[in-house]
Amino acid sequence: MNRPPKPGRPATVLTMVMQNGAGTGMMSSSFAEGATINMNGSTTYQIDEDGVDMTGLPFAPMFDAAHVFVGQSVMPISSSGMSAAGMGGMMGGGSMAGTITASEVTLEPRGLSGTIASAITSGSSASFTLTLPSDSAFKTMTGATNVTVIQQTKTTISGASPIANGSTVHAFGLLFFDAGQWKMVASRIGSK
Repeated sequence: MNRPPKPGRPATVLTMVMQNGAGTGMMSSSFAEGATINMNGSTTYQIDEDGVDMTGLPFAPMFDAAHVFVGQSVMPISSSGMSAAGMGGMMGGGSMAGTITASEVTLEPRGLSGTIASAITSGSSASFTLTLPSDSAFKTMTGATNVTVIQQTKTTISGASPIANGSTVHAFGLLFFDAGQWKMVASRIGSK
């Protein structure tokens, strides 16, 4: 089942696990902890299209406060430092790295692995259903069992050409939730 992720519409707060960071209040010990990202009416939204062919897509990619979803990879930027968060309680509570108010949130590419089903090839473009494995973290977070992957003219293919049903691959690209379905515009697809 593909269900829309939980942030409010429009989203005003994200809780995320950091992969890296720089600036005031950032410590490497915080990277495995959650961070709270506040967004407001002046927060701007961008899509990092570097290396991703976004031309001629069969859907209109959207990324803004109403189209940010659990499971996407985002990079928040703040003009102020991270404020410290309180430590969690001794009985099962965890600590949070802190809170920032984002002046900008950028959608970044992410990777997903799975098995190809329903492959459709048309010239140098293709699309297929990527069936996610049962232990997929993305599947656990979103409830999605599959993602539609769109291969563009400029998508790099390594070891998986031609795209064939039953192949296990890793796809890397921009992930959108559109019309009740997850869709990835792939910058790279490779055999797993």
